[in-house]
Amino acid sequence: MKIAIPTVNSMLCKHFRNCEDFTVMCVDDRDGRITSIYKEFPPLNKPCKITKWLNCKDIDVIITTKIGLWERHFFAKNNVKVVTVVPTDKPLEIVYSYLDNTLLADGNDCFHKCRC
Repeated sequence: MKIAIPTVNSMLCKHFRNCEDFTVMCVDDRDGRITSIYKEFPPLNKPCKITKWLNCKDIDVIITTKIGLWERHFFAKNNVKVVTVVPTDKPLEIVYSYLDNTLLADGNDCFHKCRC
């Protein structure tokens, strides 16, 4: 399983489209162990392209603070689970909480329209 978290300064970004990069963690489906951590850098100055770009990276789960409804529907249609959370935290701690089923999720959506 691949989990992607939008980040700024190595912390969870408050908004999906405003991130500097995505911290991606690969998790072994058999034992839930994180096997690798790396960064993916989205296309510059094209926030509306991030969704389709990220979908091409074979991501299974996206954990973010806020995400637009269009993005949420797009990912759902492509079998990518979207989890929105309240706290801004370190990506590794977020993934551990997700894997332990202790992550505080609230379904927070952003209602901004894309202006690309």
